[in-house]
Amino acid sequence: MEDVAPQLLEAIRKDFMELLGEARVKEMNYPAAEDFAEEVGEALVEAFRRNISAGKLPDGKMYWNIADRVIRPMLEDEHKLVADAAQKVQQALNQAAGIGMKAQRAKLDEDRVNGILNKTAAAEDFSDVAWVLDEPVKTFFRSVVDDTLRRNVEFQGKAGLQPRIIRTAESHCCKWCSRLGGVYAYPDVPKDVYRRHERCRCRLEYDPGRGKRKTLWTAGDAAQKKALAKKQKERAEQRKEKIKRLEQTDLDKMSLPQLRKLAKETATEYYKSGLSGISFGGHDMEKAAEDLANQGSRTSLKKDIRSMRKKMDRSDAGKSESGIIKVQRKLPDIQIGRSVGAKAKNYDIMGLSTGEMFHLAEETRIQNVEVFAGKGSRTPYRKAYKYANPHGGNPEDWQHVKGHGIIVTDDGDRPAEIHWSQCSGHGKHDFFIKNGRIRI
Repeated sequence: MEDVAPQLLEAIRKDFMELLGEARVKEMNYPAAEDFAEEVGEALVEAFRRNISAGKLPDGKMYWNIADRVIRPMLEDEHKLVADAAQKVQQALNQAAGIGMKAQRAKLDEDRVNGILNKTAAAEDFSDVAWVLDEPVKTFFRSVVDDTLRRNVEFQGKAGLQPRIIRTAESHCCKWCSRLGGVYAYPDVPKDVYRRHERCRCRLEYDPGRGKRKTLWTAGDAAQKKALAKKQKERAEQRKEKIKRLEQTDLDKMSLPQLRKLAKETATEYYKSGLSGISFGGHDMEKAAEDLANQGSRTSLKKDIRSMRKKMDRSDAGKSESGIIKVQRKLPDIQIGRSVGAKAKNYDIMGLSTGEMFHLAEETRIQNVEVFAGKGSRTPYRKAYKYANPHGGNPEDWQHVKGHGIIVTDDGDRPAEIHWSQCSGHGKHDFFIKNGRIRI
C-alpha cells in the first residue's frame, strides 16, 4: 500500500500558506485575535477539503497512522501560530494597562486534537466523517484564543488583580449563549464563559478592571474603603488628644480610683494602636485593659501609664505629615521545617514577573519579618477587605507583611524578599516575590 501521508501533508501545507496569505492580527485586542483565529481555521479547513477525500485515501478510509501524520502536525503548527498571536495581544494589553506581568500562552489541548483524529479514523468511509475537518477545526482555533484569555485572567487574579471578562452574544444566538452574555470579574467567572459550541461566534473580551495592584476594591468595597480610612483618621486624632491630656496630668496627685480609670483608658488606646505586639479581639482588648487597671498598685499603675504614653508619643513622632507611621513593626521569624515532618510548613510563592512558583528551602527561616501595612503599622492596608471577606477576621486586623527567606530555584537556593497577607487566627495567604527581589 502506497504511503500517501507525506504527499498529503506537503500539499496541505502549501495550500494553507497560499490561502492564509498575509493574514495577521489587525488590532491588539481579543476580538481581533478571534478574527485571526477564524482566518487560520478557514484556511486550514479549505486546505483539508482540497486535498483529503475518500478517493485520495487507501480504501477510502482515513487510517489512524495517516491522520496522526497529516492532521495532527497541521493542528499543532497552526495552534502555535494562533497561540503566539493571542499571547502578543495579551502582552500589549498588559503594557497598555501598566501591568508588568508576562502574558500567559495557551497550551495545546491534546484531548481535543485526539478527539478530531479519532473521529476521522472511526468511519470505514471518510465521506461519512469529512465534516469533522470543517467546523470542529474552526472551533479548535477559536478555543485557543479563549484559553489564552482564561489563563491570563486566572494568572492575574491570583496575583492580586481583578480582571474582567466581557462576553457578548451574537445576534440570534442560542439560549445557552444568551444566558452567558455579560461582564464577569475574577474570581466569579463560571467556566462556561470560556466555552463555545460549534458555529458559536460569541465575542470574549478582556478588561484589566481597575487595573493595577493598588486598586483591588470591588464596587461594593469602595464605600467601605473610604469609611475605614475616615475611621482610622478619627482614631488617630482622638489618640492625639488623649496624649495631650495625659501630658497635662500630674499622676502623683491622683487617687487610686482615678489612676485605675486613667490606666484603663490608656491601656485601651495602647492596645488599639497595635504597639503592644499582641493580637486582640474587641472583647479581649477591653478585658486586658481592665485587668491591668484593677490589678496594679499606685506605683505600678503610674509606671505603666508613663511607659505606654512614652511609646505612643514615639509612635506619633514617627509619623509623616500625612499621618502615616514610618516605623515598621517587627515580628518573630518563621521556621520552615522538613517536608517529612508532621508540623512542617511551606508555602507556594509566586514570582509576579513570570508567574513561576517557588518554595522555601527546608530547615530555613523567614527572617526580618515586619509589618508595613495594616494592623500594627498605622498604614491602611487597602487589600484588607479582599482577604477578610473570604477568610474571615476584622479587616482592621489584616496585615501586609514581608520578610527575607531562602527559596529553591533551578539555579540553586537564593535569598529573596517575600511578601504575604496574614491575620491572627485566619492564616497566611498569597505569598509572592516582587520583580527584582531575588538576589543572584
